[in-house]
Amino acid sequence: MNINDWIMTGGGLAALIGLLIVIILAATGKKPPAEEVIPDFDAKGVRRELARQLPGLLERPSSRYGDGGSAQGTIFVAGRNDDSYQESYRRAEPGDDLAHYHTVLNATLSPGEDPFVHTRTNLPHKTGLIVPDISGGWMPGSQQAWLSRRDVIATTADSLFQAAVDCRFQPGVVLPVADSETLVLPCGSSPAQAGVEIRRLIKQAAVDGLTDCLDQIGMRLNELEFAIVVSDFMSEGWEEKLAAIGSRLTLLAIQIVDPDDVELPNVGWMDFEHGGEFASVNTSKGKVRSDYREEAAGRQDSIEAAVMERAGGRLFRVRTDAPLDSQLKQLRNLERQPVPSRV
Repeated sequence: MNINDWIMTGGGLAALIGLLIVIILAATGKKPPAEEVIPDFDAKGVRRELARQLPGLLERPSSRYGDGGSAQGTIFVAGRNDDSYQESYRRAEPGDDLAHYHTVLNATLSPGEDPFVHTRTNLPHKTGLIVPDISGGWMPGSQQAWLSRRDVIATTADSLFQAAVDCRFQPGVVLPVADSETLVLPCGSSPAQAGVEIRRLIKQAAVDGLTDCLDQIGMRLNELEFAIVVSDFMSEGWEEKLAAIGSRLTLLAIQIVDPDDVELPNVGWMDFEHGGEFASVNTSKGKVRSDYREEAAGRQDSIEAAVMERAGGRLFRVRTDAPLDSQLKQLRNLERQPVPSRV
């Protein structure tokens, strides 16, 4: 039984209707609130430390391209016309200013036109894609002091992108922009110029769309060497897609964990919403909190198994109730270690 099943049963009554309020906002397609700057975030220090760590974190025992080799990279952009909802694609040439990629959202696909137009170029060693995603959403109106998971996910993905550029990698991003719509933006050959636009889009697009983003990576497995997924991993249906990616690429999974994901606060009656249904839960009851804690722990274990065992990836957990810059500077120390097998 997963948490959502447990929530909707009489026994859980909803002892937690939904992973808190969270999933409803993503499900209804509402846009998250305007981005907020994380106070006192040491962006330069984080970028410097991540640039030192990334090469080691992205090492793979047997690279498909060999030491110092090169991978095939794809420069590709896709969008959707807001009026006609026809899918539209545009070729991006190396050195393009990404600002004009927005024009793709107002273009239409001509009848018979090949929707997948690729520009293949030899790119420096380590080409990959970064995904910022909020699978579960966030809890609006929370009075807690921790940062919103949206801000943490966007800032983490932005920091990783900058660090990858500093490492002379060729990072791109896969951005969920709406229901079943994604935007794929590679860095191309002008990281300084293109990076400004990509970073702005990262901060705007940290919304629900994990499975769709993984599909985009799956279509490019032969052109990439790594994938970095920054998510809370609270949605369903991503496990097999991630496993397929991990079998081919070096995979880093940065899980953003909110205190509400693992334990209920003891604050008396709280109203929760899930799937259009509402319920009041008395969080002062120890049984309610312990049941939730048990189910939440099981969910975290399943995420760990899906990333580390099934996908063969490296899992790092970053919490929203701890200083983000300190955690990212020591990202290597946050890696989850496999449980030793019993003899």
